[in-house]
Amino acid sequence: MSSLYRQVMGSQFDKLAPELRKLHDQVTSQIFHGHCDIQPAESRIARCICRMMRLPTREACDAFTFELRLLPGQEIWLRHFPHKLMRSTMCVESGQLIERFGVVKFKFNLAADKNALTMNLIGISVCGISLPRRWLPNLWGREHGANGKFYFDAGASWGRLGRLVAYTGWLEIV
Repeated sequence: MSSLYRQVMGSQFDKLAPELRKLHDQVTSQIFHGHCDIQPAESRIARCICRMMRLPTREACDAFTFELRLLPGQEIWLRHFPHKLMRSTMCVESGQLIERFGVVKFKFNLAADKNALTMNLIGISVCGISLPRRWLPNLWGREHGANGKFYFDAGASWGRLGRLVAYTGWLEIV
C-alpha cells in the first residue's frame, strides 16, 4: 500500500525533495528530531481556540520531536513541542488529505513545486458540519528539504482574531 501523500499526489510526489519523500513515504512508524520556533496566538479568544484544538499556546524556540505512527489507512502525527503535545490523524478521503483534530476535520489539496510541498486548505468540518468558505481561517503549510533536513513552516490566522499559531523549524532526516 502506498503512503497517504503518494496516494493524494500521484506522480507529483516524485518531484519532492528526497527529504520530503523519505518522511512522507515511511513504511514503519518513526521518530524524527529537530528544532522548532513557535509564535503563539495574538488574542485571548485565539488562545482559547488553540487550547480547545490542543495547539501550542506559548512562545518557544527549542528542541522538537515528530513521531509518526503508521496504521492501516491512516497516520497518527504526534508533534512534541516544548510545553505541548499536538496530536492529529491523517487519512485520505475522495483523493484529498484529511487531518483530524478531535471533531474538527481539515481537507487539503497537496501540490509539489520545485522540491517543495504546499498544503492548500479547501474545507473544514466540525462534528460533520462543513463551514462556509468565507468562515475558513487562513491556514498555511509549506515543506522543503535540503542537506538531509526536512524544513516546515505552518500556521493559522483567522480574521480579526489574528494569528492562532505559527511554527517553523526542521527535522533531521537520517
